[in-house]
Amino acid sequence: MWSMGVIMAQSYIDSMRDNVKRSIEQKIRLGEWIGRAPIGYLNIKSERGRGDIIVDDERAPLVVKLFETYATGAHTLSEMTAMAKNWGLKPVNAKNPPSRSYIHALLQNPFYYGFMKIKGQIYEHRYERLVSKELYDQCQTVMKGWHKKPFKYAGKEYIFRGLLTCATTGRVVTADTKKRTYKNGNTAEWTYLRCWKPDDPKKIQWVREEKALEQVQAVFDRLAIPGSALNHVTGYLRDTEHSERAFIRRQVKEWQEDYNKSQARLDTLMDLLLDGTIERRDFEDKKAKIRAEQMTLENQVKNARTADDSFKNAMLALLDFISGAGKKFKNSTTEQKRYLINFIFANLELKGTTLCYYLKKPFDQMLDLTDCKLWRTREDSNSRPSDP
Repeated sequence: MWSMGVIMAQSYIDSMRDNVKRSIEQKIRLGEWIGRAPIGYLNIKSERGRGDIIVDDERAPLVVKLFETYATGAHTLSEMTAMAKNWGLKPVNAKNPPSRSYIHALLQNPFYYGFMKIKGQIYEHRYERLVSKELYDQCQTVMKGWHKKPFKYAGKEYIFRGLLTCATTGRVVTADTKKRTYKNGNTAEWTYLRCWKPDDPKKIQWVREEKALEQVQAVFDRLAIPGSALNHVTGYLRDTEHSERAFIRRQVKEWQEDYNKSQARLDTLMDLLLDGTIERRDFEDKKAKIRAEQMTLENQVKNARTADDSFKNAMLALLDFISGAGKKFKNSTTEQKRYLINFIFANLELKGTTLCYYLKKPFDQMLDLTDCKLWRTREDSNSRPSDP
């Protein structure tokens, strides 16, 4: 009798476990998240007592700002963690600001662009998205780029930190500050960049930071456009509205065709599932990939349809920046200089005391660049820094 009771109890427990499992699987199929909502969202209860997730109007803008700022590529995760603290971003009911690992996980969470990750599987959810797939992907690209640039950071903000490599060895150029106190009590400091000599890669060469900065400044100065030329180009842009819209219509049509093709693939995939040709797990994997493609296309179409004026305004803003790029860079803060350097340079190397570089598009077409010898200065024969 006792053993029969145990069997019945175990059967009841197993039945409950199966019901819970089926309930969870059903919620996932409906695109519903199970558990606490990520920061930027709130868990709520409807009037009927049903759980739901809505956007947190207080924290969501800060989460979006976090993605947008990190996507520039000018900041490390440690810097983003400090920014989040300064902005007051922290989880609901949390006493302390988020840690670096928390920010790292946040920026990698697909929930913010419309997908949820459960036990390694990706499913589309039904809640409002905070960021686009393009912005999310840009953040992942930046994150991978920083992993390729290992460097030590002891708290001081250096302009070229993580942005400059040695042309001789391919290593990241590091910076070091030397301080000196004079007899009268005055102090002075100089920052040196550490690279390796072109003619002897085993020997370290120290280059004054301002020497490299002068060469960067020269690039920004050469981006300047005379006022007459700026007026001519601005007038041309204002007269191209018709051709812009025609191009956008053609592009939208192509994207719409691609979307329809992906939808046909999704319909075929559903038929295969209903026929029992593929397993549910394979179906979900393929469905997630197709939906990710569709989301990208949806964003492209949405952005293109509102781009008639935004494209022109962006070009005008770009030209305005170029017309005074040198002055803007010279008067900018260290953080702003890092952003501007990352904004226009695709590659930045130090060969001895000479700065070698490639510019990003469209800046590469706005400068008549010659070989990096243009910037060559006298090689410093000293192997270590000395006072000026």
